[in-house]
Amino acid sequence: MALSASLRKKIINQFVEHLGWTVDEAENFIERSDRKELAFVIAMLQLQIKYQCRVL
Repeated sequence: MALSASLRKKIINQFVEHLGWTVDEAENFIERSDRKELAFVIAMLQLQIKYQCRVL
């Protein structure tokens, strides 16, 4: 999927930080995912971060 370089970097950093993925795993996921799959994972990641903030 085509993303701007800055957005791609931000998403990769979030996947690495919050999901424990390697940079290669995150890049491969972005490359092979369509817009819906990527949007779903980002939404789930946002929910996870929001929930973790409430628990703390």
